[in-house]
Amino acid sequence: MNSRLLSVGLPDLRGAMGLGFDEASWIPTALNMSMMFSGVFCIFLNALYGTRRILLTTAAIFGLVSIVLPFSPNLGTTLALQIIAGIASGTFYSLTLTFVLTALPKRLIIFGIAAQQSVPKLFLAGIVPGLLIGAAFMAARVLAAKAAAAFLYCGMA
Repeated sequence: MNSRLLSVGLPDLRGAMGLGFDEASWIPTALNMSMMFSGVFCIFLNALYGTRRILLTTAAIFGLVSIVLPFSPNLGTTLALQIIAGIASGTFYSLTLTFVLTALPKRLIIFGIAAQQSVPKLFLAGIVPGLLIGAAFMAARVLAAKAAAAFLYCGMA
């Protein structure tokens, strides 16, 4: 999800930071490279520290970096923060699958794998657009009600 959001917002980042095509292409490259890099080592760290400890730590790191990232002043800081975010989020892919395989009973593992693979897609495909469309309709209703009230008020005067 992070990569998709970055690819959608990359033209805006280029404009806001005054970057060319070549410079801006390093931002998603740094994220994807660090995600793939961390996937190799997170299984080893899982054996040392345990799945929950690593997932909670990397989730906290990813959350903090995601809060700080929009305020990065230049390309170097943005790349460093993207690498940290990529290393933290790269652990989610393999360790959530490990967590599903170890925490669920054998008869439910296939459903756990399906949920792990489909929940982000369902979130992007269904919930977020649904909320945005619902908010747009609600805003349109409020504006229509205000316009109708103003029209009735002007008509009575």
